[in-house]
Amino acid sequence: MKKLAFYILLGSLLLGFSSPNHIQEPAELKDLIQELKKDRRGPYKDIRWFCPDGSINLPKVYCNQPGGIQHARLKDEVEVLGKRQHIFWGEILAAADRTEFWDKDNNNSRIKQYQLTKYLQRIDDGWILRKGQYYRGAFQVEDEEAWGIDFLKRLIFSDDLLQKKYFLVRQAAKDIPHKGEKYRTEQVWAVSKYINDCYPDFMELRVKIHGQPDEKDVQRVIDFKNEHLMELSDDLLEKFDELINHMELLYAPSNLKTLRKYLIHLKPHTSLRKSLDDYVRTFANDPPSAAKLMATAERLQEIREKMTTISGRTGRLALLDISIALEEMFYVEIASWQPDSLDELLDKICYTGLAASGTGFLEPWEWEALEGQLTLPLDGHFYLEDLLTHLEAARRLVEWGSQMPRATYQDVVELYNSFEPLAEGFYDERVRNSSLLALGEDVARLGKFVNKRSGLATQLMNLEDKSGVRGLNPGYAIGELVVVDKTVVDMAVDDKKIYVFNRPPVDLKPISGIAS
Repeated sequence: MKKLAFYILLGSLLLGFSSPNHIQEPAELKDLIQELKKDRRGPYKDIRWFCPDGSINLPKVYCNQPGGIQHARLKDEVEVLGKRQHIFWGEILAAADRTEFWDKDNNNSRIKQYQLTKYLQRIDDGWILRKGQYYRGAFQVEDEEAWGIDFLKRLIFSDDLLQKKYFLVRQAAKDIPHKGEKYRTEQVWAVSKYINDCYPDFMELRVKIHGQPDEKDVQRVIDFKNEHLMELSDDLLEKFDELINHMELLYAPSNLKTLRKYLIHLKPHTSLRKSLDDYVRTFANDPPSAAKLMATAERLQEIREKMTTISGRTGRLALLDISIALEEMFYVEIASWQPDSLDELLDKICYTGLAASGTGFLEPWEWEALEGQLTLPLDGHFYLEDLLTHLEAARRLVEWGSQMPRATYQDVVELYNSFEPLAEGFYDERVRNSSLLALGEDVARLGKFVNKRSGLATQLMNLEDKSGVRGLNPGYAIGELVVVDKTVVDMAVDDKKIYVFNRPPVDLKPISGIAS
């Protein structure tokens, strides 16, 4: 009887030890997120050396041969989450297998989760790394960038991927560290180390700058300096100013002159190199203008169409970085283009749509289908029918382009929505930081113009912009209005009610009325 009791107790203990391996429900994941936010190590349990021979050493025990890397190990429950539920948090790129990270068999879920968690870290004070981002040694920036460069070069060497998944590849290049601003980064590290050696209270921020740097660190350093102003010596105040200057240069927005560091990786005789050289030479010192923005949109599309003609991996990665820099400049400068005429408004819509195509928000066939409908009439005369065609094509530009992030990332966003509501904002961020934002505003402006000239008027819930509202069937519907902010599979509906959906379900049963 005692033996039986012992075995029952042992079995209970073993079940207890295996508890981290069970499938965690959304409520449990929410609790885990809150726990990790409060943990000073976040999702990590310790730091180790990972050696080329496969051995793992303590932080102060170096590898016997060169080539070892040091980084954090995931907590057991976080590691199990990846193995059992294919949910990946606290990803350390230097530790990742490249094929597994691309995750082809799971619709690229892992790389998309990396991008989504980076977004959550940006908007939610580090998210699960709220305190873990200050965990010294968890990340080594140089190792992350070296991994990122190698991974992206392998990725973009595939013509098939560039043609079929250009948007995903390009968006990934925005989030995966690979720029290798080595000199400027080393200057930041050196000055921050000097400050920390002289003023130990700076340690936490120095660890953040070294391990998990981002552009917000500039303001963090400025705030730290101001908070400790009375305690800092003149020498340290100068060092803080030096550090802030280095960091501002490191995170300064791209300009055309900075593109030359990428152009050197393209062979001089290629048509793409010549085109980009001419573009930089023409507009490098020019302020924002319609001509400059048109040329920028053309270069974005040209890079997309001709990237596969470049044979070298380094050259292709340089083109990807040029494309991202040009998109950033287009986004910043497009607000300066204020059309004074209908012709100019239509031109702006056309070229902003071209920029959306060049940055991957439209599939090639989508742009080809709409491009001809967005060109100005050869005789310069506009008829109402022409304007309606323009407006319809422009609306489709906005609709199709804004759906690209959802079509690409919907699987992982819906997965995360069950335990992290902030994930839903990921779509909006991708759209807001693109040419689509300006495009939507100009299409709304065109819609108002067309409605005014055609004598049409629409009243809808006091909405200012009604040009994007579509009607399927004329008539009246009476019933309770239900606004659905999140569509679920097999959603129960009442046939006597009117529903407003962001995206109506495909299996929607008959209802009294619908808007979307």
